[in-house]
Amino acid sequence: MSARQIKSGPLLGFVVLTALTQVGGLVYLIARWISVALSRRFEFSRARRWLTTTIGFCTFYGAVSVVVLPPLATALGRPPLPCSQATGQGVVPFTRLVCLLNRHYAAPPVHHLLAALAKHMDETHPGTVVAYLDASFALIDGFPLPPHLSHDDGLKIDLAFYYVDEQGHYQPATGRSPLGYWAFEQPRAQDPRPCANRNDLATLRWDMAFFGPLLKPMRLDELRTGEMLRWLAANAAKLSIDKMLLEPHLKARFGLKEPVIRFQGCRPARHDDHLHIAVNPTRAR
Repeated sequence: MSARQIKSGPLLGFVVLTALTQVGGLVYLIARWISVALSRRFEFSRARRWLTTTIGFCTFYGAVSVVVLPPLATALGRPPLPCSQATGQGVVPFTRLVCLLNRHYAAPPVHHLLAALAKHMDETHPGTVVAYLDASFALIDGFPLPPHLSHDDGLKIDLAFYYVDEQGHYQPATGRSPLGYWAFEQPRAQDPRPCANRNDLATLRWDMAFFGPLLKPMRLDELRTGEMLRWLAANAAKLSIDKMLLEPHLKARFGLKEPVIRFQGCRPARHDDHLHIAVNPTRAR
C-alpha cells in the first residue's frame, strides 16, 4: 500500500460518511485520531487499529445520533420524524436505514402534514400507515442530502407509494424495493411519455435496471396510493404544500388535474417510484 493510498483512505471515508449521514465523516475522523493515538502508545497491529477505529466510530456515531442530534435539531427547528410504529401514530420510516443515516429530520410543517395524512388514511382505510423515505439531515440549511437535488432545508419529504402482495393484500410500510426507491412504475401504452426518445448526457433519469433482481413480486396499491395523492392535492393549500413531483403518466392514471402536482423534467431523477413533496410555510392559509 502506497503512502498516497494511506492518506486518501481517511479522506474517502470522511467524504462518503459525510455524504451519507452529515455527521459521520467528522465522527470517523475523531475515531481514527483516537485509534492512531492508542496505536502509537500500545503499538497496535494494523488489524487492531482498524478494529479500534470501527468500534470507536460505531460508539461515537450511535451516541451522537441518539443523544446529541435529536435535541439539538429540535432546538434549531428541525425535530426528528418517528422511527418506530410505537411512537409514530401512523407515520413510520419505510426502512430503518433512513433513521440510521440521520435522514429523518424535518421542520414542523412537514410533521403536521404527515400527521394529517396518516389520520386521513387510517380513517378511510383502517390500518393504513404513511411510510416516509428521505427527509433532511439534522443540521444546517443548504447542506445537501445526496443523491437528491434538494432536501437541504427540512421542508422536503419523500413518501413511499402503497403496495399489495400477489394475493392483493395491503402490505404496510413495505414495497417492491427494499430501499423504497427505484421500483419504477412503467407507463402504459396510452400514458404520456414526455421523455421518450431523449438521450441526454447530463441526466439523473436512470432506469436503474441493475436493481431489478432485488425487487419483490408486489404491485402498486392503486386504491391507497390514489387516495393519498388526491387528498394531498385537494388539501395542498391547507397543508402548505408548494409542489408535489410525480411522473405525468401517474398523474394521468389517477386522474389528477391540480397544478400543485408537477413534472420535474427529464433530467432529474424519475418520480414514478415515490412522491416528492416540498412544503412552503408561507403558503399556509
